[in-house]
Amino acid sequence: MLRTITRTAISGTIRLARLPLDAALKLSGRGGHDSEGEPSADRVRTRAEERTEMAEEAVAEQRAQAAERRRRARENAEKRRLKATEEPNASRTTEGEI
Repeated sequence: MLRTITRTAISGTIRLARLPLDAALKLSGRGGHDSEGEPSADRVRTRAEERTEMAEEAVAEQRAQAAERRRRARENAEKRRLKATEEPNASRTTEGEI
């Protein structure tokens, strides 16, 4: 859902930013659906959408990496906790056997 909202916001912003460019192209006689200016404006929009997609993928990857680091930290903490509780027990057993 966040991707859809982000993509919609970016697309709307790009369309709004294109208005002056489209108006200038139409006034110069190069505007319209069959003009050469339209494909370049579409290319700009396509590139912007690709960059948005790449940014979203980068954010998702960063979140996955952060989750993996947290998981490893929890595992390491659990191992240290277990080791800390085992060491005092091991010394008591050794002293009791003597």
